[in-house]
Amino acid sequence: MPCSRDIGIRSRQLYGQAIKSRNTYLNMTKQGYIRNQKILQNRLMNKYIGPVQKALQSNIPDYVAIVEEHGIEQGLNIIHGRAMINTEIGKVVMSLYQDAAKMAEKTFRISKAAPVINMFSFVQSVIRYFSKYLLEMVVLPISMTTKDQIERILKQAIKEGWGVEKTVSKIKDPDLTKYRARMIVRTESVRAMNYAQLKAADNAKYQTEKQWIAIEDKRTRASHSHLGVDGERRDLYDQFSNGLLFPGDPDGPPEETINCRCTLGYFLKTDLEGNYVPKNNPVHSTEPV
Repeated sequence: MPCSRDIGIRSRQLYGQAIKSRNTYLNMTKQGYIRNQKILQNRLMNKYIGPVQKALQSNIPDYVAIVEEHGIEQGLNIIHGRAMINTEIGKVVMSLYQDAAKMAEKTFRISKAAPVINMFSFVQSVIRYFSKYLLEMVVLPISMTTKDQIERILKQAIKEGWGVEKTVSKIKDPDLTKYRARMIVRTESVRAMNYAQLKAADNAKYQTEKQWIAIEDKRTRASHSHLGVDGERRDLYDQFSNGLLFPGDPDGPPEETINCRCTLGYFLKTDLEGNYVPKNNPVHSTEPV
């Protein structure tokens, strides 16, 4: 009769084969996680840069109308005193969150033995999470940034003596929103993918931990690199040492999340004998408490 250790090892081998055959994110290499993150992010970038830029442009006519009706100086005063909320950007970003959730659900279909993720309920749970942050963290900051850009143009127009026609052409310039569209999609896609994958990873049959993975180049923040949190492992819902739950965490400060390119890796926990640990059993770690 096989001992419990042999059974555990055999179950581990079978589970590993099932995981591998389903092409999930569990127990991959760092470069594997980075490569897959880029693939998924490129899909979202290709799909949403255009719609996000269009959404950014959607309230430009409101600014133009004010300047054309009231002139540059009075228009600046009127714009400065109004909220000028972009009502379209939230819809596009929520659609991006939904697509990211669907990608995560497909990625973490672990095995027939694992708990089944209901696609609709999973996507809705991701949407509910981000809905809490949509107005404060997306719609209002983006609207305010657009307003600040327009006000800078109007101030420059006053300083340099532009006419209304030239000022309006500067406001309508698509380059004004092109870079911002890329930055918004990059920031929100990383945010959405990392949270959705984190939540989906919790579907695993065994206890799972996450690892912060940074892209090590000159653009990487020091706090995210090997000098910061790169390589750190935590339980799924524990914060990393930089205070973030995941790359792009909306509860983190903008300087830690905007344009972040980091991702997470996911690894099954093992006991002292090297067997995967079911969720209902505690892990006996050899690490000092």
